Order: sequence, then C-alpha cells, then structure tokens
Amino acid sequence: MKKYTLLLLAALFFVSVNVEAQSSLLRGPYLNIGTSSSMVVKWRTTDNEIGEVKYGTDMNNLDQVANEPGAVRDHEVHVSGLSPFTKYYYTIGTGGQTYTANDGTFFFKTSPEIGIKQPMRFWTLGDFGNGSQAQKDVKTGFSDNYTDVHTDVWFWLGDNAYGDGTDQEYQEKVFEVYPEILRNTVVWPCPGNHDYGSIDLSNDGPYYKIFTLPENGEAGGVASGEEGHYSFDYGNVHFLSLNTEYLLWILTDNNSFTDWLEQDLQSTDADWIIAYWHQPAYSKGTHDSDDAFSRPQMMRQNVLPMLEEYGVDLVLAGHSHSYERSYLINGHYGNSNTWDPQTMLVDGSNGRASEGNPYRKYTMGDKPNYGTVYATVGCGGQKGDGSHPLNHPVMYMSTEDYHGSMVIDVDGLTLTAKFIDTTGAVLDNFTIIKEESTGIVEQEYDHSMLLTAYPNPFRDSFIIEFELEQQENVEIVIRDIKGSVIDKFTAQDYPIGKNKLQYTPKLKVEQGIYMVEVIAGNNLSAMRLVRME
Repeated sequence: MKKYTLLLLAALFFVSVNVEAQSSLLRGPYLNIGTSSSMVVKWRTTDNEIGEVKYGTDMNNLDQVANEPGAVRDHEVHVSGLSPFTKYYYTIGTGGQTYTANDGTFFFKTSPEIGIKQPMRFWTLGDFGNGSQAQKDVKTGFSDNYTDVHTDVWFWLGDNAYGDGTDQEYQEKVFEVYPEILRNTVVWPCPGNHDYGSIDLSNDGPYYKIFTLPENGEAGGVASGEEGHYSFDYGNVHFLSLNTEYLLWILTDNNSFTDWLEQDLQSTDADWIIAYWHQPAYSKGTHDSDDAFSRPQMMRQNVLPMLEEYGVDLVLAGHSHSYERSYLINGHYGNSNTWDPQTMLVDGSNGRASEGNPYRKYTMGDKPNYGTVYATVGCGGQKGDGSHPLNHPVMYMSTEDYHGSMVIDVDGLTLTAKFIDTTGAVLDNFTIIKEESTGIVEQEYDHSMLLTAYPNPFRDSFIIEFELEQQENVEIVIRDIKGSVIDKFTAQDYPIGKNKLQYTPKLKVEQGIYMVEVIAGNNLSAMRLVRME
C-alpha cells in the first residue's frame, strides 16, 4: 500500500510539473507587413517555444502550416505563397497546443495587387494610447459603426503608448485595448515623441522590437533601409510612413532620408499618395507649428516641397491634441504669417461632395495632381482643454472639443475622409476627385496682356484690371472649375491703358475655383480665383 501511494504521488507531481511548464499566451496575435502574397503574424508567450501558424481559406480546414526556425517568446511567423486580396483564417500555437479559437475572428486579408482599383477602407488614430476611457470610446465609435466593410489599412500617427512607449505601456494601453482589431487588421505605425521616450540614440527600443516594418521594400516602394520610415502600397494607393522624431538626416550632412524619399516618390505611379507622421506641419493646437527650430518647421522646409512636387494628396499627423483640417493648398513652407492665399490656396471650398464642393485634382496639364490636404488627428485618446487659438490660416476646420479618429474610403479615383467622434458621428468630411484635365488649364492662354483680379480669395465680388496697348474690343468670361461658362460681360471696346471694372455674380456662386478669361483680339489672358464663404 505504501509503495502504491508513493507511485501515485510521483505521478501527480509529474502531471503538475507539466501543467506548470505549459506555456501561455501573453500578447497578440497581431499583424504586420501585409502584402498581396504574404503576412507577418506576431505574438508573445510566457516561455520559449517554436511558433506555428495554421491557416487556410476555409475556417474548417486550416490545411497549411508555417513555423518559426527556433524557440522564442516573441514570435514572428512569415506566411508566404498567398493569393492576392484573399481572406485566410488562422490559429497560432506550438506543436499540439493552440492558443486561439477557430471562431472566425482570427483571420487576415492579403492586399490586392499593386495598382488594382477597388473599394478600400483605411482607419487612422493619433495620440491614442493613454489607457483612458476616451481611448476606448474612440475605438467603439469606429468599431460599432464602420465595420460594414473590412478595414484594409490601419495606420497610427504616433504617441501610440503613453508616457514613454515602454513595453509594459504598449501591453496595457495598446494590446489589451485593441485585441479584437489587432488579430485581423494589419497595423502600419509611425513613432511619436512619447514612443521615443524608451528609444535610445542608436534607434533601438520597444517600438522597434514590437513591430516588424518593411525596411526592404517588401510591401512596395523603395527600400528605406530602416524601420523608422518606410513606404508600402495597397491597391492604387501608395503610403509613406515618416519619422519626425529621428532627425539625424536634418541635423547632419546625411542626405539618406531625403534621397530615399525622392527616389520613392519618383518610383510610384499610384493614383493616390498618402503620407503620415507625428508632428504636424501646420497646427495652432496644443503644439504650435510656428515654434522656431521645431520638427514641424523642419518638415515644412525639407519635406513638404518634395511631397507637393510629386502630387501627394493627403498628409496626416498627430501630436497636437486636436482636429485641424486644411483647404486644398500648395506651397506654404513658412510660418503661419507667411500664408498667401493668392498663391498658395488651390481650392478654398469646404471640400464636401454632399454640398457640391469636392476638391478636384487633375492628372494632366502643367500642374498634375496639384494641391494637398493636411489634417491633424491627434485626439484618439488625448484632447486639448479649449485654451488654444486653433487659428492657423490654412485650416478649414479646427476643434479640440472632441476625441475622435479618421475613416478614409478610396474607390477608384475618389477619396472620401470622415472625422468621427466617440459615437461614430461625422463631424467633418471632405472628398478629393481625380480627373484627367480641366477646361481652365492656364497654359492654354498666352497671357499676353497684364491682368489681375482681387481680392483673391473673394466673397461677394472682385475687381478685374487689365491693360491694353491699343484700343480693343474685349470679351470677359467667367468659368467654373470644369471650364463651363457661368457668366460673361457683353463684348465692347475698351481704351488703351489700364481698365478696371467690378464683377458681382448675378447668382449665388459656390465656394471653389473660378477663372477670369479676358480676350482682346488675338491676346488671351486668364487668372485663377477662389471664392470663400
């Protein structure tokens, strides 16, 4: 009997040791570097083990397996040989042990082949990871109202984990807040100054250990050579994730960053280009972009001219705990007091297609893809206290009254962005439409007479001035952005020298771009104006 008891105790001890030795899941799974043929699946366990991903297009038949080469706690499995724009279900585990339920919520979707046009949805958050109830409300404001289609790209605008971007802060304020989204939505982050609180001078720290990012051009674009800034493609959209916190490329003679950026922009022929980083080029919120020797100033001077030269459509940032959204603009690289709407304002309307004012960009002509919209969306968890001026002149809308995020839908040559609050309500929206050409391309005119019109922008009326070298019969035409005639002056003789007249629209003229066309004999001149409310 004594021998039997000892054997039983030994068996129970062996079982208990094996139960205690069994590893468990601490983090994830989460997804990085999604391409049309591959996916990176990551997670963390309590013990070292060889990670395994089982996957397949049929949830009830996960007939393919990908494994790691060795035993680790932080797992990174590269799944390859996938079909484009296809949904795959998966589980993670090791050997015979599985950590995730095969319940339909664990899946990933590969991207379409580069250049393919089809409806796509993107979601962006900035300054969110503070562990607050507001952060969670912003999440549900999106997930409760915008899951009618899958989110194809989820990109972060920095300050992802407060206060210093430590591994534990990422665990508590990111991985434990968004587990159901992270398991099936590829995340493409950029770092903020708070993330850099735990990053050393060699660019090493939790942010770079947690995320696997495409430094070698794995997801499209030109290889950057480092994970701090990178590019990737999704269908007919090219993304640029830039880094305002790593300024070695500005503070030294090292031109590797700007050289890479220009090569990348030259190499893409995507219909759309979206760039994002942390510290905004324009803001009068909790951070002032006019501060001397600041990162916003450096971005305006060193990066924006290149982005605008290559027709970048939308630039998003965080840092200021506000929502601020610009008009369609080009060429504003100084402080706010250098803003000149006559030369820098491309379209001064509200950009809302529902009100007949979408921004239009033209892919042909002397200025292809001219104009960019800039938005600060730094209110995913943080919010200003209402004491900041929020009066940057490039902005159509500025507020720090709301926590929120931005939803972006791209369908072919139409991009629509919505700023939504914690209830999912749309507080601002704008649309950009791409077209081949416009009827008011300025190079069609020889500009052979002196012509000016002011004020520009105008509200109710404007003055037209033109100068003739001899008496001429002059026709004056007002056209809209598509080149359609909306009004004209009766042709009549005007004397030699400077002529001046006032134009007041007969009917209500919507916000937007107009062209004043003056025809005097064989001389043609025109000038672009913007009407603002």
